[in-house]
Amino acid sequence: AIRRIVKEEDGKIDTVYVSCGEAEPIQQFRNQLADIPVTVVDKFVLTKNDPESELKQQIDALTFDEKGVVEFPVMVEAKYFLGTARSTFSLLVAYTRTVDDPGDFLTEVIAEGSWVTPNNQRQWAETPSLKGDQFTKLIVLNGFDEISRYP
Repeated sequence: AIRRIVKEEDGKIDTVYVSCGEAEPIQQFRNQLADIPVTVVDKFVLTKNDPESELKQQIDALTFDEKGVVEFPVMVEAKYFLGTARSTFSLLVAYTRTVDDPGDFLTEVIAEGSWVTPNNQRQWAETPSLKGDQFTKLIVLNGFDEISRYP
C-alpha cells in the first residue's frame, strides 16, 4: 500500500513515519522499503543522534502504551495513515481521523462485507486486504471483533 501511495503522489512523499513500540519491527519495515525513494523515520531514529538528550531519556522511560499516546497526534494529523484493524491503536487513529466525516467509517467502510461469528470473531472473505478511503486505510485480518466497540 505504501508503494502505491508513494507512486500515486509522484515524488511528493519522501518521508514515512512509523509508530511502533519496538525498534526491530520498524527496521524490518525500513528494509522492505529500501528500494523506493522514501526515508523511514520513527521516534528511535529521531532521538538517536543525541543519546544523552533529556527527550530521549523521557521517551525511553515511557511504557509501550505511553509511547503510543505520544505518537497518536502525529498519526491523526498525517496526510496518510495505514494501520491494521487488529490494533486498537490503529482503529482509534482511523476513528479519530474520520469521526466528523459523513457516515460511519469503521462500520460502513472497514467492516463492509464482513460478519461477526457467535464467538465474536470478525471475518472477511478475503484476508489480508486493504480497506479504507484515499487517506485512511486499514489492513483487515480475521480475528476478534474490535470494530463493534466503537460508537
